[in-house]
Amino acid sequence: MAQQVRCPKCGISQELSNFCAGCGLDFRAYARRARERRASGGAETASPSVAGMRDIGRLLEDSWAIYKERFATLFILHLLSVAFILGPVILLALLGMTAGIFGEELLVIGAGAGAATGALIGSVLMFIPMAGLISALGDKDLGVKDSLRAGYGKLWSFLWLVGLIGLFIAGGFLFFFIPGLVFTIWFLPAQFIVILENEKGMNAVMKSRHYVRDHWWGVLGRLLLIMLFSGMAGVLPGGSLLFAPFMYIMLYLIYTDLRSCKATDGAKTPEKPDRLWIIIPTVLGYLLLIALLVIAALSGMEEKQYILGPAPFMTQEMTAFSSSLKWPAPG
Repeated sequence: MAQQVRCPKCGISQELSNFCAGCGLDFRAYARRARERRASGGAETASPSVAGMRDIGRLLEDSWAIYKERFATLFILHLLSVAFILGPVILLALLGMTAGIFGEELLVIGAGAGAATGALIGSVLMFIPMAGLISALGDKDLGVKDSLRAGYGKLWSFLWLVGLIGLFIAGGFLFFFIPGLVFTIWFLPAQFIVILENEKGMNAVMKSRHYVRDHWWGVLGRLLLIMLFSGMAGVLPGGSLLFAPFMYIMLYLIYTDLRSCKATDGAKTPEKPDRLWIIIPTVLGYLLLIALLVIAALSGMEEKQYILGPAPFMTQEMTAFSSSLKWPAPG
């Protein structure tokens, strides 16, 4: 029988894990803070929870505090995510260029094929340090090596989630834009759920929607703020690299606020029928795309026929005109 543990914050009993299933309390972080309080002679009290989503000022303040404390680990993990996608592209492109010894044309073909293959491999490998960065945010005791190990263990779950969310958001934008925007906000916490709560695929997607529900506009406003800061940082040399860990910290704190809100109001995760709110707009979006492609193809065929031969109405006019002519009799 699995070991049971009682949450010191909400009192729920559950199997031993890193996080409370009810309120989302990080047990290891709580235990570390308790040890620090005991060492300093303070009383052991439960960690205070955030009442609702923290305001913009506190979000920036708390993000900056974590940024200063965890900068080295988070920055290295972000650099590795960049290196993991660029490294295979450069390496395989250079390797493909060796085909140039058989001819200059093969040089270009080999370099292009190598770069494309490297991009495919890199687009998978980059998610290892990305997942590791999220793991490091959830557990402050993780260093770079342990974070990478944790990210590798979550790689395929993370990839499946990213593919699923990309499919939904693209379909939503195809269906007259608005569903795509709604999905983008709904699914913002999903990456943290799949890594930190061990949810997978559609369960993480639905749980993310459940968290954001009733806080959609608040999440949108904070996301716009992050995009504004990201644009400002991108103007500075190296600003994007330095800002990326700060951006992830802000997203992580938004996720923890949403999780705490749902733990407080006691709302349950939606059942399967609620998935139709995601699936139907997605399917309609792709059907609309297919319909537009079919219409474009048929229009192209009609234009081609019009160019290659006279239109039917022109043929009828020419026949009528020829029959109306009276040619003089020979001789």
